[in-house]
Amino acid sequence: DYNAHRQPKLIYRWFKGWAASYILALPLHKSQKVVSQTDDGRVKISLVVYDTMELEGMFLRFGADSWSE
Repeated sequence: DYNAHRQPKLIYRWFKGWAASYILALPLHKSQKVVSQTDDGRVKISLVVYDTMELEGMFLRFGADSWSE
């Protein structure tokens, strides 16, 4: 039970190319907010979620088109 042992974290993540288009069209989580967008199409989002292996796996599917600060 994550609620008993952990608190959700504020996570920032960058996306570019197809990954940026994807997360703008289909938000990853209800807490997702667009923090910034650059002229070259990169998008920075924030999420308030539990930092789990599943979260890391979700980010890994975007490959080099997603990175943390």
